[in-house]
Amino acid sequence: MKNYLSRAAAIIGASLLAGSILTTPAMAASTPDVATPSTAAYAASPIELSGFFVEQEEPKFEEITKNLSEEEVTLLESGEPAVVHQDVGTAEITKVEKVNNVQPYALLPASSCTSSVNACLYGGGTPYVDYGFVGVGTQTGSWNHRVSYGSQNRSMRACGSSVCYSKVGPKVKVKLSGPTTLKSVTVY
Repeated sequence: MKNYLSRAAAIIGASLLAGSILTTPAMAASTPDVATPSTAAYAASPIELSGFFVEQEEPKFEEITKNLSEEEVTLLESGEPAVVHQDVGTAEITKVEKVNNVQPYALLPASSCTSSVNACLYGGGTPYVDYGFVGVGTQTGSWNHRVSYGSQNRSMRACGSSVCYSKVGPKVKVKLSGPTTLKSVTVY
């Protein structure tokens, strides 16, 4: 125990010494009556960093749609499914196309299966975490060692490599007969 305490004291002492050596030039730089060597590293002040952050303005709608046809602007403002092509440098919308297969809500993965997710793929214990999904639609991937799946507030279905399992309603959990790799999840 004595040896352990002496090692801990040595580590703490070395840390304090290193901290005081590394911070001394920055502290000295802010003291007006102490000469600072030209090789000292100055601490950055908030004023010096403020030049790096530029407030960006949101472009005006009229500016970014000025080269669109009247039909394209009407489609853009209608709320109908569309694909918008936009320039990355200027944010100008260069083209608007009508499409029929755009999902208005995408299914997105979440970090866990909390009450705020719509569906969940449950893992078979450590290290296989649960995967939650928010929204509606289909998400493909490869979630190995899944032992069950379920829905919080929507209907859902999970599929493996060669079979799709039962579509279930809200608040239903399906327990699989053994661990499997799921390849897609669909929330309706």
